[in-house]
Order: sequence, then structure tokens, then C-alpha cells
Amino acid sequence: MGRPLGIKNGEHRSICNRGHNVGRNSFGHCKACHLINGRNCYKRNIVKMRTQARIKASTPAYKAVTRNWRLKKNFGISLEDYNRMFQEQQGLCLGCYQHQSSFNKAFAVDHDHVTGKVRGLLCMKCNSILGYAADSSIILRRLADYADKHKEII
Repeated sequence: MGRPLGIKNGEHRSICNRGHNVGRNSFGHCKACHLINGRNCYKRNIVKMRTQARIKASTPAYKAVTRNWRLKKNFGISLEDYNRMFQEQQGLCLGCYQHQSSFNKAFAVDHDHVTGKVRGLLCMKCNSILGYAADSSIILRRLADYADKHKEII
């Protein structure tokens, strides 16, 4: 901790352990010393801190809280809203009608990029197709016609 120098212009002043002047409420460290101490602490404990973060992030409760936060932030819906939509869709992708159990990842939230309105849940492939087509039904119809026209008859 720094040693007090007295009061100057109504401000308590002291010197930190490295001889730097310190302002009030700085716990005896100037800004430079505070940054150095923080970096040194991080370097000493980096493995421990990363392990603790990994363990915390792997708990189901933390995953649910994080997922709920992301859904609220990105789409304005809660995890309960997502689960309700999933039940209404009977666990099926609205694009390809495959069940979610046949995929490794959870369904993506499909939304209108202009209005922000949530339309439903799609698998990653269907959501990507829709995104690459810029949500244009004209492009999707043309691609469907193209695929039908060039379909090989076996």
C-alpha cells in the first residue's frame, strides 16, 4: 500500500509501491501499476482461470442462461418461446420436414431481416439456403424449376 503524503487542493495523495503518485480510491496503485498487477495475476493463473471458465460453461444451467440471453438479444424471444415454437412444429424443420433428432445442432431461428419478425425454426441447411437466396421466393422458385428441368430420369 502507498504511504500518505497529506492533502493537497482537497485531494488525498499518496505514492504507490513503485514511487508513482496515486489519486484517491486507487487502493495504493497508480493506473500503470494496476494494469501491471492485473496482467501478472492473469499470467500466474491463466490455466486455472481457463479451466474454471470451461467447467462453468459446460453446465446445463449456464448453457440455458446463455442461450436465453442470445435468443433475447438477437431475435427478441425467450427460450420458452423457442421451445413452444419447437413443440408447435412437432420437432420438424419447416423447410425439409426432417426431425431435429437427425441433426447435430439445434434449429436456427428464421426471421425476416427487414422487419425482424420471427417466422419459425429451420435446420441449418434450410436456413442457409434461404439466406443465400436473400429470402427471395422468386430465386427459390427459379432454382426449383432449374432442378426439376435438369433432373435425370433413371
